[in-house]
Amino acid sequence: MSPNQFIDLSLLLKSATEMDDFYSQREVQCKNGRLSVVKRKHEAQLTIEMWTSAFMTFMSIVLEHNVVQAQEMLKYMRDIRLAASRSFNWYTYDE
Repeated sequence: MSPNQFIDLSLLLKSATEMDDFYSQREVQCKNGRLSVVKRKHEAQLTIEMWTSAFMTFMSIVLEHNVVQAQEMLKYMRDIRLAASRSFNWYTYDE
């Protein structure tokens, strides 16, 4: 995982059954006169409470392999929570 890679934290809150449903969803699209089957886009915006729970799960996974990032990740969580208290655009910033 690269430092700037986007991780969809909402996926960390899904059960195994929900994940099976998520990955099995497909849709047919027509582009340039060709039909193709593609995964349906997942667009679920989290509340700050849900985001924080998912981010703590994410942190526990990352920090198991790289404890050095702990301060950096805690600061990022603080920044997002501060942004959420001031604006509805915090989620866009996180993405």
